[in-house]
Amino acid sequence: MDNIIDIKSMHYLRLLVLYLSLSFSFPLYAEVNQDLAVEINYTPYYWLVLFILSLFIFLKIKKIALKSHPKLLLKSLYARLDFNDDDSISLYHYHQSKPHLKLQLADISQSEIYLNDQLINTINKTANNRFNKNISNTMLNAFNVESRFKMVDKRIRKIHVVITCQIKKHTVCFYLREGNQRLTKDSYQDVIEFVDKWCWLIAMQVNPENTEAPPANKAIVEQEII
Repeated sequence: MDNIIDIKSMHYLRLLVLYLSLSFSFPLYAEVNQDLAVEINYTPYYWLVLFILSLFIFLKIKKIALKSHPKLLLKSLYARLDFNDDDSISLYHYHQSKPHLKLQLADISQSEIYLNDQLINTINKTANNRFNKNISNTMLNAFNVESRFKMVDKRIRKIHVVITCQIKKHTVCFYLREGNQRLTKDSYQDVIEFVDKWCWLIAMQVNPENTEAPPANKAIVEQEII
């Protein structure tokens, strides 16, 4: 896996070097108009394209690097979410005791739950993206199926939520594990229970007209995965 990551990173670096070599190989001035030799300065355009390409390659390499190093990925995201008494939530960075950001529940317009970077649940104001017992059971079943895979060869297991609040998106990683090492605090079982409660709460907040009342005893994954 690391070899594949390194190959991809080198590919983007070589692309940048190739563009740089081509940029300086061609003249930066062009003569147009056969009668009048008017010189047009293309230098700003070259630097603009170079900047955009460099930024694109940098972001690509950064994304690849984060995927190959789970600890770096975790440090780049929020790793904890707490509920407050004033109908708000606090988001914490990895190993931070003080909240970095506070969001009002009333300002949240969408919640997206991801399992191993695959979207498994969306809640927003549309009628289709509601929440009920069947949707809850489908989501919990996806978690249950994932729990059956053995964590060998540094396999990564991740659960995160993307919260949309006033257009801005905030990512909170509830669970992250690489092989036999769990990088987040809570167990897989505890995270699943929390995610289910989160979905019921957000659905009642964001889309109450199309959301069922949460059951007294919600179904959760039976076995505990730590």
